Amino acid sequence: MRTLTITFILASFLTGVALSQGDEEKGKTKIEVKAMMQKTSKGNDSPLGKISLQLKADTPDWAELTKQTKELNAMAECLGECKDVSAKRVKVYQKGISDLGSAVSKKDKAGAVEARKVFLQSCSGCHYGGAPGSTGGGRK
Repeated sequence: MRTLTITFILASFLTGVALSQGDEEKGKTKIEVKAMMQKTSKGNDSPLGKISLQLKADTPDWAELTKQTKELNAMAECLGECKDVSAKRVKVYQKGISDLGSAVSKKDKAGAVEARKVFLQSCSGCHYGGAPGSTGGGRK
């Protein structure tokens, strides 16, 4: 009986340790999010840069805008998986991308331009001094 009790306690302890390690492994790190953010937002060759250039054109390439918006959706998912980012700020960011995607799917240039503007404002929660350790970077 005593051996069974000790075995049960040990198994419970090891299960708890394994589960807690699994929780720590879930989610993206700030380093992973930063790398993805740079990939999707930095420069004219990034998805955000391409979207910005397309929306400045007289007639945007809607297929290209759709493709690049999907890339930003991947960024939003990555950001949502980061345990170090405020869930409220992530939702604002994700809504901005969702609104941009909706305008692009409707081929509504004016709506897409406005949605892009609102989306860029959603970045200020973490950038421009809006959060501890903010980067101060961003796109105009």
